[in-house]
Amino acid sequence: MLEKIALRDFLSSPTVLNSLTGNGDGPDSNSQVLSWLVIVYANLKMTQDAIQVFEHMRVNGFKPHLHACTVLLNSLVKDGVTDMVWKIYKKMVKIGVVANMHVFNVLIHACCKSGDVEKAEQLLSEMELAGMFPDLFTYNTLISLYCKKGMHYQALSIQDRMEQGGVCPDIVTYNSLIYGYCREGRMREASRLFKDIKGAVPNHVTYTTLIDGYCRVNDMDEAVRLRAEMETKGLYPGVVTYNSILCKLCAQGRIRDANKLLNEMNEKKIEPDNITCNTLINAYCKIGDLKSALRVRRKMLEAGLKPDKFTYKALIHGFCKAEEMDSGKDLLFEMLDAGLSASYCIYSWLVDGYCNQDNEEAIVRLLEEFLRKGLCVDISVYRALIRRLCKREKVHFAQRIFILMQGKGILGDSVVYTSLAYAYLKMGEVTVASDLLDEMYRRRLMITLKLYRSFSASYADDKGILDIFWGRVVERGLISKTLGTFSSPVPEPWNSSISSLKMQLDVAPSFSCLGTSKYDPIQRRYARNCIGEVIRLVRPTDKRNSMTRVISLESSNVLRRIPDCTWSCLKMEVSNFLTCQKKIGSCVLPDVVVWMLWDRRLLLLLRCSCNCSVVVYHQSVSAVLGEAHD
Repeated sequence: MLEKIALRDFLSSPTVLNSLTGNGDGPDSNSQVLSWLVIVYANLKMTQDAIQVFEHMRVNGFKPHLHACTVLLNSLVKDGVTDMVWKIYKKMVKIGVVANMHVFNVLIHACCKSGDVEKAEQLLSEMELAGMFPDLFTYNTLISLYCKKGMHYQALSIQDRMEQGGVCPDIVTYNSLIYGYCREGRMREASRLFKDIKGAVPNHVTYTTLIDGYCRVNDMDEAVRLRAEMETKGLYPGVVTYNSILCKLCAQGRIRDANKLLNEMNEKKIEPDNITCNTLINAYCKIGDLKSALRVRRKMLEAGLKPDKFTYKALIHGFCKAEEMDSGKDLLFEMLDAGLSASYCIYSWLVDGYCNQDNEEAIVRLLEEFLRKGLCVDISVYRALIRRLCKREKVHFAQRIFILMQGKGILGDSVVYTSLAYAYLKMGEVTVASDLLDEMYRRRLMITLKLYRSFSASYADDKGILDIFWGRVVERGLISKTLGTFSSPVPEPWNSSISSLKMQLDVAPSFSCLGTSKYDPIQRRYARNCIGEVIRLVRPTDKRNSMTRVISLESSNVLRRIPDCTWSCLKMEVSNFLTCQKKIGSCVLPDVVVWMLWDRRLLLLLRCSCNCSVVVYHQSVSAVLGEAHD
């Protein structure tokens, strides 16, 4: 009855909820009714209504039942709204709902969805402190998380821990571990683990994971053997299993064998899915057989399958490669009409196709066609066209599109200005390039690490010009001097310090915290990259005391973007580095290190073991040097 009533749109409105709870039945009765309403909405995937009822209960002092909170959190996790999960959990705890094993399992599952290892480990510790022992679901979720992150040692440690706790691994446990190995091509370990499965029976997922793993490492014979073994055990391959083999056959150009496999699927009444069709379409487009690709697409539509972005991407690439630009353009419009967004690759293929035909005017007219068809042209479209035209050295047309973009009131971003400035510099138009960089400075458009690396890789052959360009960028403060691989010369005296640091990081990994710290490898890698920035910022500030140095994070664009969770890891890295430098005498250490921090949130107190006094301050350098803060 409640479920039928809940389907009415007005039931979760504040007015109706107030009337429902104002009938004088008492708080317990109201809590029970509203809790069931939360459960019904969550089970019906009407998450917003469930949240609204929960908020109404919280504001009016009604305590939701634990089961209702669990169902709501689980629904949010399934929807992938992990940020909302933590907000609801905090509110739930605040109003006195005590989490049980099921709630912790849902929260750990949320960590698995978002890839947050540190948070999952923290929740596990909270569980144990509360006197709750992890169950099979808890362990399997943690193992799955570690395997997805490539942390095999930690995953195997969890397996040992669950066995010691009397929890027997099931096939889900083994499947996660096998998947972790197969994902990285470690088929020997995956095969050994498959043979050592105890207390569980391999299923479709086990065999399909192994088959896909062997296909990844080009061992088709073993993949086919496993498929035969799978059938002898009464486990008949599904579409996912066939897709793994089909994908590899197409990648190897074995289209005839792929069609035989497709006929076998048809005989066994196995319906192809989007991945099957996209794999075949992509394979046909690569060999230039566009008629066959369109035939597969037609059959795909007849089977009730809806083309996705991978379908359109393969077809557009095929037609642009064959220089059938009108067909490629029509497919682009069809893709956008279907509500799908085009990536940079698609626009770059169109630009390349028109440039190969010496028909650059068609690229400019493309924007007019967008507007005539009522399609939205945002910065991403202009950015992609300008970037590719600059790469093709068609700067005149790139400038025309830039002017059109500005005429529409759309301001360029760092990618647009960097592409145009470099293209003009390469042409010898130094003044125009400088003006564009000056405009970037006025608009505070910074070149990020991602853009720096992408740009350097794209123009790797232009080594000399690229170095000059990065030098001009650094002069204007649009990029940190220590980003990336230091393609541009860094002014002395910091160049030698940074080079020495990078060399020692490569050949003498003497930081003890790297091997044993609790931090994620990505955090440690980020911290290593930041050490160069820290060392660059060590400079003389007081002639009276040449041993005083100031580290000013206020001027560091790299260190401004360090996540909070990385700061403690960075602290250990810098401390160990300075200790190492003191021992080997490779650099002069200051007596006082002043950390000038751009934000009070990131106050960092570093006590080095090399007799370095550390001062943490957020005002002027002169004030720090004038007062002794220890």
